[in-house]
Amino acid sequence: MEKVMNSPKDNILKGDLTNDSRFQSVYGKLLNCMYDVVIIYDNEKNKLYYDSDKYFDLFGVKTNFTNLDQWFWHMCSNSVMQEDTELLDIFRSNDIFKRIKSGKYVVEDDIRIKNKEKGYIWIRMVVVFIPNDRSDNIDSVFIMFRNIDNRKRLELDYIYKSQRDSLTHIYNKEYSSNMIKEFLSGVREQNSVYGILDIDDFKNVNDTFGHMAGDVVLKRVADMLFENVDNDDIVGRLSGDEFVFLLKKCGDVEKAKKRIERLLKRIRFEYTEGDETLNIQCSIGAAIVDKDCKETDALYKKADRNLYEAKNYGKNMFIIS
Repeated sequence: MEKVMNSPKDNILKGDLTNDSRFQSVYGKLLNCMYDVVIIYDNEKNKLYYDSDKYFDLFGVKTNFTNLDQWFWHMCSNSVMQEDTELLDIFRSNDIFKRIKSGKYVVEDDIRIKNKEKGYIWIRMVVVFIPNDRSDNIDSVFIMFRNIDNRKRLELDYIYKSQRDSLTHIYNKEYSSNMIKEFLSGVREQNSVYGILDIDDFKNVNDTFGHMAGDVVLKRVADMLFENVDNDDIVGRLSGDEFVFLLKKCGDVEKAKKRIERLLKRIRFEYTEGDETLNIQCSIGAAIVDKDCKETDALYKKADRNLYEAKNYGKNMFIIS
């Protein structure tokens, strides 16, 4: 009797990933080198195939998924960080049909999964939807995962440091300026305020207590500025004891004045070392974003001029125009 040989695909869908030499030659590197977990879904049989031991090594849970829906809901409920669950919408039926019609068969994303030791780890997810012969539904789905946590954290740390001032950890001059420019380029309603905040007589802090004390004061002012603006406002350090901010939604001029006044009042404190105490306070120059003044350079010049006047008038005050 002639021996019937299974095709590589038959072996894949049966879960026999090791005995077929043709499969090994084509897909061996993919499974053994590139990815930590490979899941194969056969739509016709509504069945899921994967190595449960490797799945446990990456996800930290013992599983016995039989179909795609079961795996999908477990991922959404138990494995993926809540902020990233929307990335799994690609496995919903409506999205799958749209993807097949558009020919967008491959999806790649970095997602965070829960981890007992670290809280979460980053993994790369690559999904390949294989259409059936009629291209009106899926024949199968390949879902592949790789642990990229160390590299991703280094990458995010590099991005964070490139955007942040090394002392205060708010945005640095370059990044805050770019963010402000980007926002202003698309602004339609004229209800924003650009401001420059400067610590009054900051030199006295360094002269009285030294530069380490000066750094402490700078960090505290930065923290207080950051804490007293809205979440979507922009705050950055320009240089020395000078900070920039953009209040995106201030309303009319009177409301803008009240916000600036409240901000100025909240950034006041005493700094003490031993028997010496200095009152820390600031001055603010601000410019209203309007149709005649919405370019960053023009706003900076107006705010800087108003700051100069506030300093000349006695400090610990703001001027806005």
